[in-house]
Amino acid sequence: FFFALLKTMALPVKGTKLSMASVTDDQCHRVAQEMRLNTLTEVCLMGGSVGARGCEALCTALQENKTVTSFTMAGLEDADAERGWFSGIQGMFGRRSSAADGIGVRGCQALCTALQFNKTLRNITLIGDGIRDQGCEALCKALQANETLSSFTILGGGISDQGCEALCAALQDNKTLSSFTISGDGIGDDGCFALCKALQANTALSSVTILGGKISDQGCEALSQVLESNKTLTSFTIIGDVIGVQGCEALCSALQANKTLTSFTIAGSGLGAQGCEALCNALSSSRTLRNFTIVGEGLGAQGCEALCKALQVNKTLTSFSIAVDPRSISNDALCEAMNEAFSANTTLRNLVISRDVTRMLFTVLLGEYLVSVWMPRGRRDADSELQSNRCFKAIQDKLRRRNGGFAPNAAAAAADLDDFCAGLSDSASVDVISTLKSNDIRTVKALVSILQKRHDDFEDLREVLPGNKFSTARQELEDRVNLEVHLMKWFGEESHLVKSKLQEKRIVGLSDLRCILDGSHPEFGSMFEILPGKQNLKYRNLLEQSFKDEEVGLPRELSRKISRGISS
Repeated sequence: FFFALLKTMALPVKGTKLSMASVTDDQCHRVAQEMRLNTLTEVCLMGGSVGARGCEALCTALQENKTVTSFTMAGLEDADAERGWFSGIQGMFGRRSSAADGIGVRGCQALCTALQFNKTLRNITLIGDGIRDQGCEALCKALQANETLSSFTILGGGISDQGCEALCAALQDNKTLSSFTISGDGIGDDGCFALCKALQANTALSSVTILGGKISDQGCEALSQVLESNKTLTSFTIIGDVIGVQGCEALCSALQANKTLTSFTIAGSGLGAQGCEALCNALSSSRTLRNFTIVGEGLGAQGCEALCKALQVNKTLTSFSIAVDPRSISNDALCEAMNEAFSANTTLRNLVISRDVTRMLFTVLLGEYLVSVWMPRGRRDADSELQSNRCFKAIQDKLRRRNGGFAPNAAAAAADLDDFCAGLSDSASVDVISTLKSNDIRTVKALVSILQKRHDDFEDLREVLPGNKFSTARQELEDRVNLEVHLMKWFGEESHLVKSKLQEKRIVGLSDLRCILDGSHPEFGSMFEILPGKQNLKYRNLLEQSFKDEEVGLPRELSRKISRGISS
């Protein structure tokens, strides 16, 4: 239903950004016409049955366009999801109609021609099984001569060592790319050897990601030798189906020697507990790493416990992400170990725990936003049971306190926004949330920044929620945001605790709070009913005193009106 709905509907994230899912060749021609108007800055076409005809139309428009800086296109072929752990994530790309041939060689050749004329593109992402070695060889010529691109991502199930070698040869000559990502089911150790040569010659790259279905320990050992002496990379990601303990240990040795890497991601089905222990040694001794991600099916309880012990002594990481198959460790054991580690660690500001290995891999490759468009979460997704775990909730509460009351990551932030907008009058919650997200307002923090006149794109909530349809919703959201802002000001890191206690009693806006304090609330006569007991005495006193000192709130008649509306 989701993709059927999006098939005929453009999704402008902002006024100059266009995002569409389930795209056909005919729709590509419509997008090409829009691109010729020179108003778009970002174009993202995900999924569907884009063929060579649609791709050529878009690339012809790119030759003439003077404004687009970011271009993402996914042209998809039939994918066999039964080929194993790595190929399973390739199968998630979806299926196309048999009439289309995907982006293919013709599409890559058309893009190569476009890059010869276009001087504004900075970021390109190409995805699809139709992108094979011949397509990589065509793009190789464009990358060698291009002087404007800063980021290039190519994900193709049909790419092997041959295609990887062609693109890595181009990297040796390119002087402007700072980020390079390549994924292919047939990429193995020879592809890693080619990447090693590119990294030795290239001094501009700061971020590299390689995903290969045949990368083994031998390829990891070659890369580790280069990483030990590399002085330009700050982010490195390696994902492989057959990476084992020996390869993991080699990479960990490189991490200990490297002085510039701040972000490291490793994923593989064969890492195991022994591989985790090697990673622990690297985490314990590293002085530069800030972001660390590990994804694997067989990490097990022993491996997860070892990682948690390393987190307890690490003093540099600010972000740690782990995705592990539910069969290898229970939710209780995983969350309890992570909660203990997080309590001892004082530097972490973002801790992501997931059971969805596939989704985490896509997030590593593409980012949270593209994944949310491509793979919308359902009620019964792989993490739904994890999110109800007691220790998991305790970790989320601690994270919010460390982040000033706001959600620490994109997934949690999206859930917070849904909760924040719940219960608006006239059953407007669903429409409000969808309209906010279509304007790239995906967090409560972004909503607060609009009302505080600090947002980069919007000065007033009426720009995001226009018209009489949303007039009541705007008023109630402003009331809720005012409460959010004042709680953060008064209670700092403890604002989330106070907010949760207020929400239990359906106190969601600043007007509600004022009505309680002046005795006009229809249900509660004092703050003691909301925050009872000695343990809440300091919160009650601070709320009452802060209200008196600042005399905050809406006019009394308006606040009573809003309060009655919310209560009813």
